[in-house]
Amino acid sequence: KAIDQYEKALRIDPLNPKVYLRLGQMYDQEGKSAEAITQLESLLKIEPDSLEGMIELAYLYLKEDRAGEAASLLEKRIAEGETHHELYFLLGLSYRTLERFEESLKAYQKSLELRPNLARTHFYIGSLHDQMGKVEEAVEAFKRALELDPDNPDVYNYLGYLYAERGIHLEEAVALVQKALAIDPENGAYVDSLGWAYYRLGRYEEAEREIERAHQLL
Repeated sequence: KAIDQYEKALRIDPLNPKVYLRLGQMYDQEGKSAEAITQLESLLKIEPDSLEGMIELAYLYLKEDRAGEAASLLEKRIAEGETHHELYFLLGLSYRTLERFEESLKAYQKSLELRPNLARTHFYIGSLHDQMGKVEEAVEAFKRALELDPDNPDVYNYLGYLYAERGIHLEEAVALVQKALAIDPENGAYVDSLGWAYYRLGRYEEAEREIERAHQLL
């Protein structure tokens, strides 16, 4: 119903950028990414300086595996002098998807310079370091993320899984994943991590129980 009303508003006032923005958001919520992208691209033709519209469109490009287009969009806006931290964060995501890892790290770090206390950015830096094989840097970033957001189960799980995957700090790995499960007890990915940590510890009966439960949940 909201989409229908916004479409009617657009027919009355086809140059209203706010209507294109809201329509894009509504289509995205309905899972209609192509329609959402069309609306946001139209918005930027009418109002090319719309920061909110650009951020929404970049997210949608990434969601639709169009990282190259997202990167081009963001690079252009940054070259024009925009310094919002979210643009650099999204550029980091885009470069990572394109496997331009060093550039991704620089973009994330620039985002942190502009907004240093966002746990989300530290988390993504940690996962990028992990992907690049830089374990100590990854652990440091995850621990910083937990300092800023101690109730985030994804960080506990990722750090616990990282330890289990590398066969280090295995008791701590179990404790970390258990903290994630205390927050989100029915998350199959977390249960799977717990099973893997038990397996690496040689606690095979517990490992089998948790992996079977993960299989059911997932």
